[in-house]
Amino acid sequence: MVSSSRLDAQLAALPADVRATLDSHGFDRARFHALSARVASGAPDDNTVQGELSAPAPSDIESLPEGAERAHLEEIGRRALAEGQVALVVLAGGMATRMGGVVKALVEALPGKTFLDLRLREVETLERTFGKAPPLWLMTSHSTEEPITRALGSRLDGERIGAFSQFLSLRLTPEGNLFVDSSGRPSEHAPGHGDLPEALQKSAAGAW
Repeated sequence: MVSSSRLDAQLAALPADVRATLDSHGFDRARFHALSARVASGAPDDNTVQGELSAPAPSDIESLPEGAERAHLEEIGRRALAEGQVALVVLAGGMATRMGGVVKALVEALPGKTFLDLRLREVETLERTFGKAPPLWLMTSHSTEEPITRALGSRLDGERIGAFSQFLSLRLTPEGNLFVDSSGRPSEHAPGHGDLPEALQKSAAGAW
Protein backbone atom coordinates (compact mmCIF):
# COMPACT_ATOMS: atom_id res chain seq x y z
CA MET A 1 0.00 0.00 0.00
CA VAL A 2 1.33 3.45 -0.97
CA SER A 3 1.28 5.89 1.94
CA SER A 4 -0.28 9.31 1.46
CA SER A 5 2.94 11.02 2.51
CA ARG A 6 4.99 9.00 0.03
CA LEU A 7 2.66 9.91 -2.83
CA ASP A 8 2.81 13.57 -1.79
CA ALA A 9 6.60 13.35 -1.81
CA GLN A 10 6.51 11.88 -5.32
CA LEU A 11 4.28 14.72 -6.50
CA ALA A 12 6.47 17.33 -4.82
CA ALA A 13 9.53 15.94 -6.59
CA LEU A 14 8.03 16.51 -10.04
CA PRO A 15 9.63 19.15 -12.26
CA ALA A 16 8.29 22.65 -11.63
CA ASP A 17 6.77 22.95 -15.11
CA VAL A 18 4.80 19.72 -14.61
CA ARG A 19 3.44 20.91 -11.26
CA ALA A 20 2.44 24.24 -12.80
CA THR A 21 0.66 22.49 -15.66
CA LEU A 22 -1.22 20.22 -13.26
CA ASP A 23 -2.28 23.18 -11.13
CA SER A 24 -3.55 25.09 -14.16
CA HIS A 25 -5.56 22.11 -15.41
CA GLY A 26 -7.53 21.20 -12.30
CA PHE A 27 -5.41 18.35 -10.97
CA ASP A 28 -7.45 16.80 -8.14
CA ARG A 29 -4.95 15.70 -5.52
CA ALA A 30 -7.57 14.10 -3.24
CA ARG A 31 -9.03 12.07 -6.08
CA PHE A 32 -5.53 11.05 -7.15
CA HIS A 33 -4.77 9.79 -3.65
CA ALA A 34 -8.01 7.81 -3.62
CA LEU A 35 -7.24 6.29 -7.02
CA SER A 36 -3.73 5.33 -5.90
CA ALA A 37 -5.12 3.55 -2.85
CA ARG A 38 -7.71 1.75 -4.98
CA VAL A 39 -5.11 0.57 -7.49
CA ALA A 40 -2.74 -0.58 -4.73
CA SER A 41 -5.53 -2.53 -3.01
CA GLY A 42 -6.17 -4.61 -6.12
CA ALA A 43 -9.83 -3.56 -6.29
CA PRO A 44 -11.60 -4.48 -9.55
CA ASP A 45 -11.19 -2.05 -12.42
CA ASP A 46 -14.35 -0.02 -12.97
CA ASN A 47 -13.73 -0.16 -16.72
CA THR A 48 -13.82 -3.96 -16.85
CA VAL A 49 -17.11 -5.24 -18.22
CA GLN A 50 -18.72 -7.85 -16.01
CA GLY A 51 -21.08 -10.47 -17.42
CA GLU A 52 -21.95 -11.37 -21.01
CA LEU A 53 -21.67 -8.97 -23.93
CA SER A 54 -24.40 -9.09 -26.55
CA ALA A 55 -26.01 -6.87 -29.16
CA PRO A 56 -29.05 -4.89 -27.97
CA ALA A 57 -32.41 -6.45 -28.62
CA PRO A 58 -34.91 -4.51 -30.77
CA SER A 59 -36.94 -3.78 -27.63
CA ASP A 60 -33.90 -2.06 -26.07
CA ILE A 61 -33.90 0.69 -28.71
CA GLU A 62 -36.40 3.51 -28.33
CA SER A 63 -38.08 4.87 -31.45
CA LEU A 64 -38.46 8.58 -32.04
CA PRO A 65 -42.01 9.89 -31.60
CA GLU A 66 -44.11 10.51 -34.69
CA GLY A 67 -47.00 12.74 -35.67
CA ALA A 68 -48.31 15.37 -33.28
CA GLU A 69 -45.93 14.46 -30.46
CA ARG A 70 -42.90 14.85 -32.71
CA ALA A 71 -44.15 18.19 -34.01
CA HIS A 72 -44.72 19.40 -30.43
CA LEU A 73 -41.20 18.46 -29.35
CA GLU A 74 -39.68 20.07 -32.43
CA GLU A 75 -41.56 23.28 -31.65
CA ILE A 76 -40.17 23.29 -28.10
CA GLY A 77 -36.67 22.99 -29.54
CA ARG A 78 -37.19 25.73 -32.12
CA ARG A 79 -38.58 28.09 -29.50
CA ALA A 80 -35.64 27.43 -27.18
CA LEU A 81 -33.19 28.22 -29.99
CA ALA A 82 -35.04 31.41 -30.95
CA GLU A 83 -35.08 32.59 -27.32
CA GLY A 84 -31.37 31.97 -26.78
CA GLN A 85 -31.86 29.18 -24.27
CA VAL A 86 -29.52 26.73 -26.00
CA ALA A 87 -25.73 26.38 -26.11
CA LEU A 88 -23.55 23.89 -27.94
CA VAL A 89 -20.77 21.98 -26.19
CA VAL A 90 -18.13 20.12 -28.18
CA LEU A 91 -15.90 17.58 -26.42
CA ALA A 92 -12.56 18.35 -28.04
CA GLY A 93 -10.23 17.14 -25.30
CA GLY A 94 -8.30 13.92 -24.81
CA MET A 95 -4.64 13.36 -25.60
CA ALA A 96 -4.79 13.72 -29.41
CA THR A 97 -3.73 10.10 -29.93
CA ARG A 98 -6.79 8.44 -31.45
CA MET A 99 -6.41 9.72 -35.02
CA GLY A 100 -2.73 9.27 -35.72
CA GLY A 101 -1.48 11.75 -33.16
CA VAL A 102 -3.41 14.74 -34.48
CA VAL A 103 -6.20 16.78 -32.92
CA LYS A 104 -9.48 15.26 -34.09
CA ALA A 105 -11.26 18.62 -34.30
CA LEU A 106 -8.70 19.75 -36.89
CA VAL A 107 -8.92 16.66 -39.10
CA GLU A 108 -10.57 17.20 -42.49
CA ALA A 109 -14.06 15.72 -42.43
CA LEU A 110 -14.81 17.00 -45.94
CA PRO A 111 -12.38 18.36 -48.53
CA GLY A 112 -11.00 21.61 -47.12
CA LYS A 113 -13.29 21.48 -44.05
CA THR A 114 -12.29 20.22 -40.62
CA PHE A 115 -14.67 18.94 -37.95
CA LEU A 116 -14.22 22.30 -36.24
CA ASP A 117 -15.16 24.15 -39.43
CA LEU A 118 -18.38 22.13 -39.64
CA ARG A 119 -19.30 22.99 -36.05
CA LEU A 120 -18.73 26.68 -36.75
CA ARG A 121 -20.88 26.41 -39.88
CA GLU A 122 -23.58 24.78 -37.76
CA VAL A 123 -23.65 27.83 -35.48
CA GLU A 124 -23.94 30.13 -38.50
CA THR A 125 -26.84 28.06 -39.89
CA LEU A 126 -28.70 28.16 -36.58
CA GLU A 127 -28.24 31.92 -36.40
CA ARG A 128 -29.68 32.41 -39.88
CA THR A 129 -32.58 30.12 -39.09
CA PHE A 130 -33.52 31.32 -35.59
CA GLY A 131 -32.05 34.82 -35.39
CA LYS A 132 -29.67 33.92 -32.57
CA ALA A 133 -26.32 32.16 -32.50
CA PRO A 134 -26.16 29.65 -29.65
CA PRO A 135 -22.85 29.99 -27.78
CA LEU A 136 -20.36 27.33 -28.79
CA TRP A 137 -18.20 25.99 -25.94
CA LEU A 138 -15.28 23.70 -26.72
CA MET A 139 -13.83 21.58 -23.94
CA THR A 140 -10.19 21.17 -24.87
CA SER A 141 -7.35 19.50 -22.97
CA HIS A 142 -3.70 20.11 -22.18
CA SER A 143 -2.87 18.41 -25.50
CA THR A 144 -5.50 20.06 -27.73
CA GLU A 145 -6.08 23.57 -26.36
CA GLU A 146 -3.19 25.30 -28.13
CA PRO A 147 -3.88 23.92 -31.64
CA ILE A 148 -7.62 24.56 -31.30
CA THR A 149 -7.33 28.09 -29.95
CA ARG A 150 -4.80 28.86 -32.70
CA ALA A 151 -7.22 27.56 -35.34
CA LEU A 152 -10.06 29.67 -33.93
CA GLY A 153 -7.97 32.83 -33.79
CA SER A 154 -9.98 36.03 -33.27
CA ARG A 155 -13.25 34.08 -33.39
CA LEU A 156 -12.49 32.88 -29.86
CA ASP A 157 -14.10 35.86 -28.13
CA GLY A 158 -15.33 34.19 -24.92
CA GLU A 159 -18.93 35.03 -25.71
CA ARG A 160 -20.05 33.65 -29.05
CA ILE A 161 -17.26 31.07 -29.02
CA GLY A 162 -15.36 30.00 -25.93
CA ALA A 163 -12.94 27.29 -24.86
CA PHE A 164 -12.13 25.74 -21.50
CA SER A 165 -9.86 22.88 -20.58
CA GLN A 166 -10.77 19.58 -19.04
CA PHE A 167 -8.75 18.36 -16.07
CA LEU A 168 -5.39 16.61 -16.16
CA SER A 169 -4.12 13.65 -14.16
CA LEU A 170 -1.15 11.31 -13.97
CA ARG A 171 -0.74 7.60 -14.57
CA LEU A 172 0.08 5.15 -11.80
CA THR A 173 2.04 1.93 -11.61
CA PRO A 174 0.15 -1.30 -10.78
CA GLU A 175 1.35 -0.83 -7.19
CA GLY A 176 -0.28 2.59 -6.93
CA ASN A 177 2.93 4.62 -7.18
CA LEU A 178 3.35 7.59 -9.46
CA PHE A 179 4.61 6.39 -12.82
CA VAL A 180 7.66 8.28 -14.10
CA ASP A 181 9.94 7.63 -17.05
CA SER A 182 13.73 7.38 -17.01
CA SER A 183 14.06 11.18 -17.01
CA GLY A 184 11.79 11.52 -13.97
CA ARG A 185 8.80 12.88 -15.87
CA PRO A 186 5.30 11.50 -15.30
CA SER A 187 2.87 10.26 -17.90
CA GLU A 188 0.01 12.74 -18.17
CA HIS A 189 -3.50 11.81 -19.24
CA ALA A 190 -6.88 13.43 -19.59
CA PRO A 191 -9.25 11.70 -17.14
CA GLY A 192 -12.09 11.29 -19.63
CA HIS A 193 -15.00 13.50 -20.59
CA GLY A 194 -16.86 12.68 -17.39
CA ASP A 195 -15.28 15.80 -15.92
CA LEU A 196 -17.30 18.06 -18.24
CA PRO A 197 -19.70 19.47 -15.59
CA GLU A 198 -16.93 20.29 -13.10
CA ALA A 199 -14.55 21.67 -15.73
CA LEU A 200 -17.29 23.87 -17.19
CA GLN A 201 -18.33 25.09 -13.77
CA LYS A 202 -14.76 26.06 -12.86
CA SER A 203 -14.16 27.87 -16.13
CA ALA A 204 -15.11 31.37 -17.21
CA ALA A 205 -17.62 29.71 -19.55
CA GLY A 206 -19.55 28.50 -16.51
CA ALA A 207 -20.49 32.09 -15.73
CA TRP A 208 -21.91 32.86 -19.17
